Amino acid sequence: MQLDIIAAGGCSTPGCKHEDHGTLYLHQRCHPKAWLEASYTKGTGILRLSCSQCQKTIEEIKVAE
Repeated sequence: MQLDIIAAGGCSTPGCKHEDHGTLYLHQRCHPKAWLEASYTKGTGILRLSCSQCQKTIEEIKVAE
């Protein structure tokens, strides 16, 4: 399964198409050394990733119906 959000966000390698990656990791650009927080809302099926330092939403991913 491919996550379109990863391709849209890109990685740190210019021009990378993510075709040769075995594993991709999500990191925030605002505070790259801060923890990444995850929360899940059962009613919506959305997994929310945010920066632990500034609380900015990094991504919201629908993981369940």
